[in-house]
Amino acid sequence: DKGNYTILKTTNGGENWTSQTLPGLTSTPPLHSIYFIDDNTGYSAGLGSAIFKTTNGGLNWEDYSLPFFSNFYSINFTSSNTGYLGSDGIIYKTSNGGNDWDTIYTTGSGGTAIRSIYFTNAITGYASGTGVILKTTNSGINWSNTAFSGIDLNSIYFPSLQTGYCSGDMTAIYKTSNGGETWFQQFQGGSGTLNSIYFIDDTTGYTVGNTGFMLRTLTGGSVEVLNISYEIPSNFNLKQNYPNPFNPETVIEFDLPVKSSVNISIYDINGKIVNEINETLPAGKFKYNFDGSTYPAGVYFYRLSTDKFTQVRKMVLVK
Repeated sequence: DKGNYTILKTTNGGENWTSQTLPGLTSTPPLHSIYFIDDNTGYSAGLGSAIFKTTNGGLNWEDYSLPFFSNFYSINFTSSNTGYLGSDGIIYKTSNGGNDWDTIYTTGSGGTAIRSIYFTNAITGYASGTGVILKTTNSGINWSNTAFSGIDLNSIYFPSLQTGYCSGDMTAIYKTSNGGETWFQQFQGGSGTLNSIYFIDDTTGYTVGNTGFMLRTLTGGSVEVLNISYEIPSNFNLKQNYPNPFNPETVIEFDLPVKSSVNISIYDINGKIVNEINETLPAGKFKYNFDGSTYPAGVYFYRLSTDKFTQVRKMVLVK
């Protein structure tokens, strides 16, 4: 009995899927990740230190599982020899096509699970997991850390060198437009779990989760205004953007004590409106993510206007 877990393959764009022949194990373990270097050579990894490798497009799979117990959540290769594994508190690396794996990063006490690994080139890679996004710019020798307290970030993907997305628990989706230097929340609309995210290009992408839940964006996940709290403020208020200076994205927050017709306008130094939003919003606390990637560096002004309130603040875009 090989259990209920398998690898499926399609050769007609997903119209039909066939099960692949895995080694004759007593029970095939749950497989969490699959990655192909080319049409023929691929790897799959899962629970219980399971690693399988094929060199003939899935016709046959060899058992490359490690002799110690660890749960593998993600596998990614940057060449035919060099690959990375995400595990419970550990990132592993191979330099000989999966024959041997070395520990290159440990998360320390607490055992942060590394749920997803993605490399944009041979030296630059990202990993996400329990409350954290990691980045390396030297093939895994060193990793920087961005904390996301209390959220499991299950999947990370970069359609280009600078633009990346990450999804996880509480239907959280985060985006970076500067190679992981800063991450901005795009969506967090419920209690469900998003397990995987994938983008065709910088703007068209999909994320899927438990119980068949799926989201799609055709605009890079951009949203106009997000309600961050239904707490009723006592006054109108336009807050200073953060970060400031910024490159290329920044967050503008504002408070509405009553339901209002809202205008948010972005002006350049010459007083020309370069971006404008008009919405009718309920009372509450809100934020607007402004993306300045298509605008030149310089000083900008942003104005919040309602029928009862107007306020202007200054921000600086650097490049």
